[in-house]
Order: sequence, then C-alpha cells, then structure tokens
Amino acid sequence: MRLIPRTTSVLFIGMAGLTGTAMAETDTEALEERVKRLERIIQAAGLTLPEDGNRQAVSKARQRSGVDKPTVAAETERPAERQVLTQAQLADFSPEPVARELLSDETDLAGAEDDDPLQFSIGEHTTADIGGYVKVNANFSNFSTGDSTDRQRELYTPSRVNVGQGPGSEATDFSARWTRINLLTNTRLGGHEIEGYVEFDFFGDDANEATTGSYGMRLRDAIFELDKTWLFGQTDSTFMDTSATPETLDQIGPAESISLIRQTQIRYTKNNFAIALENPSVTEEFFDRDTGVGTTATLQEESWPDLVADYRIEHRLGHVGFGGIVRRVSNEGIDNPVTGERFDEDAAVGYGFRLSGRLKVGDNGDDLRFFSTYGDGLGRYVALGLIPAGTIDAEGNVETISYASGYLAYQHVWSPKWRSNVVLGTLQVDNNGRTDFGPRDAATKSASSFHVNLIWNPITPLSFGGEYIYAEREVESGTEGNLDRLQFSAKYAF
Repeated sequence: MRLIPRTTSVLFIGMAGLTGTAMAETDTEALEERVKRLERIIQAAGLTLPEDGNRQAVSKARQRSGVDKPTVAAETERPAERQVLTQAQLADFSPEPVARELLSDETDLAGAEDDDPLQFSIGEHTTADIGGYVKVNANFSNFSTGDSTDRQRELYTPSRVNVGQGPGSEATDFSARWTRINLLTNTRLGGHEIEGYVEFDFFGDDANEATTGSYGMRLRDAIFELDKTWLFGQTDSTFMDTSATPETLDQIGPAESISLIRQTQIRYTKNNFAIALENPSVTEEFFDRDTGVGTTATLQEESWPDLVADYRIEHRLGHVGFGGIVRRVSNEGIDNPVTGERFDEDAAVGYGFRLSGRLKVGDNGDDLRFFSTYGDGLGRYVALGLIPAGTIDAEGNVETISYASGYLAYQHVWSPKWRSNVVLGTLQVDNNGRTDFGPRDAATKSASSFHVNLIWNPITPLSFGGEYIYAEREVESGTEGNLDRLQFSAKYAF
C-alpha cells in the first residue's frame, strides 16, 4: 500500500535527484544531506528502507494464519528476505533508472517482486504488512441420515455427522466466507522488536442467501510478541502443532483428531521450548446413573488457567514435537439441575499429551505429517469440543472423560504445480462405561475421517483443487452415521 501514487513518487524522487547532482559532486556534506532527503522522500512514498538489517518478509504469525504456510512452496512461495536500498546505493542514486524500475511491471524501488506482501510505514519505527486470501468453496454433501443446515455443511466436524435411522439428505453449497484478511506490524525501538498480528475471517453470523449473501466478520487472532519471546493475546493454543497440520481443502481437515483451538494466553518461548497460561473454559455434563436423567454439556470458567507446554526437536528431515496440558476440571458454580441446589465443590485434574511431527520423504517435496493425543479431562482441546472434559453425578462428584486420537497425512508432489494429500484420522472415547439410556447413550464413542485431494498451482498466488471426504461417527448406543462430500476450492493468496 503506497501512501503516494507510483507516478507521483517518481516525480518527487527525480526532482530531488536533479537538484542535488551538482552539489553532490563537490561537497560531501551536501551529499549526505541529499541521501537523508532521499530517505525521507522514499519513506513518504511508502517504500522500505533498512533499519537494523533486512526484515524477514515471512513471519511466524503469518505461518500460523495459513497465509504464508511454508508447507507447499508452489502455493505460498514468498521471498525469504526483502531486499532494500543500502546507503551506498542511495549515494549512487540516479533518478532516471530508478524511474524506469518504478514503472516496470517486474520490480519496484526496493527490488521486491510484485507478489511480495504489501508493506508500508506507520510512524518512524513501525512497518506494516497487509495480507490474507480470497477462498471460494463449492461443497456437494450427502448425509446418510437426517437433515442439515448451511452452517453444518460449511466444513467437516464430527458432531455434525448425523447418526440414527431414517432417510438421509443431500445439498449443494457455494461460499466465500473463509476469506481472510490480516495486518502484521513490526516495531523496532530501543533495541527491542515488537510484532503485532490481527486477523479476521467471515465465519460470523449466517447470511441471508436469498438476497445479499453477506457474512459477519469474526476475530481470529489478536496478539503482540516482544522480542520473539513473550506473546500476549488470542491465537492458536500452545498445544497445537500448526506445522504438522495436513493440507486439505476443507478448512480444518481431520476434525475428529486434530487440535484446533484459539484462545487468549500468555506465552513464553525460548529456543525450541514454550510454556503458556491459557484461558480455562471447561465443558461438563450432568448425569445421574440411577435415574438416567442428564443434561447437555455446559461451559464454565475455572478458577485456574490451563498450563500448556511444547517442545520441538529439529532435524534436517523435519521436526518432532511434544506437548502437554495440566488443567482443573470442577463443578464450581454449577447447580444440580434436578434440585436446583448448588453442588458441594469437587474437582479433578485433567491432563493431556501430544506427539506430532512432519518429516521429509525423498527429495521431491513429499512429506509425512502425524499428530497423536491422549487425554483425560482434556475436553475441547481435540475434536472441536465434541468430548466434554467430564461429568457430574447427582452427588456433585466430578469424573473426567478420557480419549485417544490421531491422524496420519502424506503429501505427494507430482510436479512443481501439482500435488496431492491423503489424510486418515480417528478418535476413540472412553465414556466410563456409560451405556444407560439418557445423554450418555448419545455420547460419541468413535469418529473417523478420510480425505484425499488434488491441488493445482498455475501461478504462485493461485490454487485450485478438488477433495473427497468420507467421515463416520458412532455413539454409545451403537447407532452410526456417515458423510460423503466432494469439495472444490479456488484460492488467491496475497
């Protein structure tokens, strides 16, 4: 985003260069003043000048967002480093060739290609970068049983795979609501570096498809990071391993087995180790085994934050990551739905472990990605909140629910412009042997999904692809259901 139009910038720079030429040949002080004047003019034009060395164009925050994922070079390839004018180059500045460069379709004054992130200045010490993508999906869904809503068909989640008997349903959906836009800022001041990141998508309120088709904007990320060490704000949980996430056209992928959770946190990172205090929301169900009376899961805030840690082992073939969580699961603040009286306080310790990674296979860009989790009271950290952290009985006793999940994904690069991904995920839940009639009878016992796709990048910022998804779910009563979906996507990243 240039604060002054390109042609106007050329005129300003050209005038400055012509008026200073004679002085620069005879007076060193005048030459230095000319260089400073040129710096001010170029900065006013919204271009980039060196500060503490060249700034990396690809940030960790952008990688988290999926805009600059380094997983597939053909789709999101960006220069690793943005070239800027040095002081010596400014001293040798000649307005005529620079004017030709500014008017060229290939490069600008900073030497960056046209598909570089859009960068501009905010004040004296801060640069900013606007990015995101436009994504259009076409879904053709077939549910083995039951009806579905538009929102239910936007993406695959195991809770939206209907179970039971009866006729199924089919539907076709077109949507652009997964489009994203984000702002990345970088401030260098007093020997410190502060990076800020804010991102939105449009998966907010449902649209009126009869008329405008508009969608509500939704906040995804809002963070700032000090010296790449301290992070504050809402972003992906430290329990996640985004670099091991499979590439699927579906927005989430193997939702039954993936950890996908964004929440507010305070995180400390040093080398390959990170530890964080994160928002402690807990979901629980009330269930009386004697009467079979129960309620659906309720969401509550605990009195202690969740403690989350992550450690990575880096290798020339990729990485392996380890994650862990310790959290409190209690009945604090919950009334007995039968008597209406407040439960006597009871609490249990919830915990979870993660093993994940991404490993290079061969030399043509293939890789293997994996993610496995075991948790007891881990709750919403896996499967998009499908499994509660625990249950509360009629006496107020808290009992945690355990589960194991995992996925395996293989990416094969057919050529520089074509690639495919095959993903298989599964979730197995231990509902503490509850098969009584009531809410636990309808509790998810297992879920699994299969994804296979083909993606084409005709040019770097554009990608087109097709994906087949099969998913199934079984509940404690033994009732099952499945989903077949064919998805086509078109995406333009900027």
